[in-house]
Amino acid sequence: ILEEKSFSWRERITSLKEIWPLAILALVVLGGIFTGIFTVTEGAAIGCVGALLIGIWNQGFRKFGLTDSLRETAHTTAMVFIIIIGALFFGRFLAVSQIPLYLSEFLASVAMPREVIIVGIFAMFFLMGMLIIPTGIMAITLPVVFPIVLYLGYNPIWFGVIMMNTIA
Repeated sequence: ILEEKSFSWRERITSLKEIWPLAILALVVLGGIFTGIFTVTEGAAIGCVGALLIGIWNQGFRKFGLTDSLRETAHTTAMVFIIIIGALFFGRFLAVSQIPLYLSEFLASVAMPREVIIVGIFAMFFLMGMLIIPTGIMAITLPVVFPIVLYLGYNPIWFGVIMMNTIA
């Protein structure tokens, strides 16, 4: 069993000196957003630049790993664009083949309440949200699912709000 070591107040306060830059950054970002000085997107940019500067200040440019971070960011961005481009091709294919129309008519002919169908759609969104980014989910599924939702008589704004909450 490990012994508990007690720290004096002086040791506790001096140990906080490394946290101050992050606390100030959080205060600046959140304070700026909530006071209306800048928007959420601008606050995110300020937070990114501030975190970068804090990291370089504390660890130096080489040790901080900026090049590795930029390489990983470019890799992730490229994957997102590949998903979006593939989804655009998929959407064109669906439009030409009229699969959403046939699927909507099929689901309307099935003796199943429309609530069961919409719950199934949201269950699919929930499961996909664990695996794929929201942009990719929307690009892949909306060309098929949205006509079905409209055909079932649901409000498209209601559907969009619930869908975004489900996949995010």
